[in-house]
Amino acid sequence: MSELRLALRLLGREMRGGLKGFGVLLASLFLGVAAIAVLQGDDRYESGFFGQAAAIVGRSLLVDLRGNDTYRLSGMGQGYAGPAGVAILQDEDGDDLEVATGAPDQFDRGGRITKA
Repeated sequence: MSELRLALRLLGREMRGGLKGFGVLLASLFLGVAAIAVLQGDDRYESGFFGQAAAIVGRSLLVDLRGNDTYRLSGMGQGYAGPAGVAILQDEDGDDLEVATGAPDQFDRGGRITKA
């Protein structure tokens, strides 16, 4: 299924309750609120920068209760919060792997920057 078709399908579900239900979605997007909850399974979370429970001024929550999970990103994630944000990554159980690879140092000092 294409990304556009999936987005339209999810939009249709939000619109079932009329514009009132759609307003909750818009308010969440405007305020920067995100939540992901996973009950079980071996999951793989991958992002470049700013993912996996990251917020600058909003709120972000990722809760994974069970499974051997992999978290991989370049930086600014895995529970990262900016000055006015709140971010929580909670993983309850499993043999997990967390990797923050970082970005090349723009001053060429030989290291990498993660901010994770």
